[in-house]
Amino acid sequence: MNILAFDTTGESCSVAIKTAEHCFEKINHEPRKQAERLLPMIDDLLVQANLQRSDLDGLALTHGPGAFTGVRIAIAAAQGIAYALDLPVVTVSTLAALAQGAHRKFGWKQVLSALDARMGEVYWGAYQADDSGLMQSVHSDAIGSPSQVHIVDEPRTGWYGAGSGWGVYLDQLPPVNVSHVLTVEAFDIITLALPLLKSGHSLTAEEIKPVYLRNKVVRS
Repeated sequence: MNILAFDTTGESCSVAIKTAEHCFEKINHEPRKQAERLLPMIDDLLVQANLQRSDLDGLALTHGPGAFTGVRIAIAAAQGIAYALDLPVVTVSTLAALAQGAHRKFGWKQVLSALDARMGEVYWGAYQADDSGLMQSVHSDAIGSPSQVHIVDEPRTGWYGAGSGWGVYLDQLPPVNVSHVLTVEAFDIITLALPLLKSGHSLTAEEIKPVYLRNKVVRS
């Protein structure tokens, strides 16, 4: 399968294309440039992969939580691409993609993902790797003050932290072995989405929805 994936829910913009033999990825770290950069980055990767848009078999993206504008950019772009090309779509949590990236880079099997949600709050979720190396949620994604974040299982040994929340609220979040301020990489979205695409557990363009978590959206 030829899969296109992207994330624009944070400060950066990450795009990846996976073919049967290779994976191509491009990341732009310019803040607030996602709307401007996303489609050109997709076109650049299609050229690198020697593919046309019509060669794509599926689409994957993060649906949030994250910055309001970034989430909307991802959803709107996915709806347009999926509708135009009649592609099946899988959406994954930004927090799950962070955890998957931490597992890939560091081998962490228990990850507490936390993103700075502003207003003194974080988006957070707890994830554990299954036998196939896919990160599975063990606590539903939530929003709250750093002091409300908790790890379900005791003892807490074996847990690690990932995401921008750890850079802002390290002293207020639960103790973990190590934390790292990671950003989402589209390669990890593909890892999570591919089994769902292969098994037919996908969405249509009309079914793609954002996940904000915060009842009153703060535009950012």
